[in-house]
Amino acid sequence: MKFRGTFCADKQLLLSVDRSATAILKVTLQEKIAVESKLYVGNLSYDSTEQTLRELFSQAGEVKEIALITDKYTGQPKGFGFVQMMSQADAEKAIRMFNDQEFDGRRLIVNIARPKEERSSSGGYRRNSGGRGGGRGRY
Repeated sequence: MKFRGTFCADKQLLLSVDRSATAILKVTLQEKIAVESKLYVGNLSYDSTEQTLRELFSQAGEVKEIALITDKYTGQPKGFGFVQMMSQADAEKAIRMFNDQEFDGRRLIVNIARPKEERSSSGGYRRNSGGRGGGRGRY
């Protein structure tokens, strides 16, 4: 069995054992590129729409996807969203062009989106499913 190894830009060693392993590594690199081309766009006007954002960001390059974040109960916009550009170069250009620039009466915040963090389910209030809570009971 032959192993081939190469180092990536982030100093991780990639090993290739056969064709299927190479395919998995290519997918991983594509995912990395996708993360680096996804932008956080904050301080949006509540009147901003996906269409107006697409028109704005298409000035920097090809837009792949837009997601405006809304309140899950009311459907009202929360004032931020995500724009995924087709390439990292387009994303960097969009940051230079639109960060701290006025759009719909507000100064935009545009930067590379961070990956979503896992949330712990241990925090907060938990209802006792056994029907017997703490404190005093009735006797």
